[in-house]
Amino acid sequence: MPEKVFEIPLTPRMAERLLREAVEDSSKLVNTITYGPTEAWYELVSSRQVVLCLKEGRVVDVPSKDDHGNWIAVSYRLCGGSDVYVTTAIELNDDRTVRTVYILKVDNRFRL
Repeated sequence: MPEKVFEIPLTPRMAERLLREAVEDSSKLVNTITYGPTEAWYELVSSRQVVLCLKEGRVVDVPSKDDHGNWIAVSYRLCGGSDVYVTTAIELNDDRTVRTVYILKVDNRFRL
């Protein structure tokens, strides 16, 4: 089998489409966040807000590849009066469909 010479980069619009596709099939979402007792933000961001951010939000950065070959994308959405940012790693199949989306980080910033 020939090696890949050039791979088309993932655009923000393509990343949004892939994230929306993954949210429809919850078996493709993997939450890698561990909650510590001293962290206060986990009480303020619900899993529903995370799913809405991935489903209806927009990708704010140009996706980039990590060391494992996954695409890192940051999604944003205004949820419940706070700006919710979700950092994900998108693992693709060879035909550029979603295999798994890993939720790496959730951050919120209140609007005053």
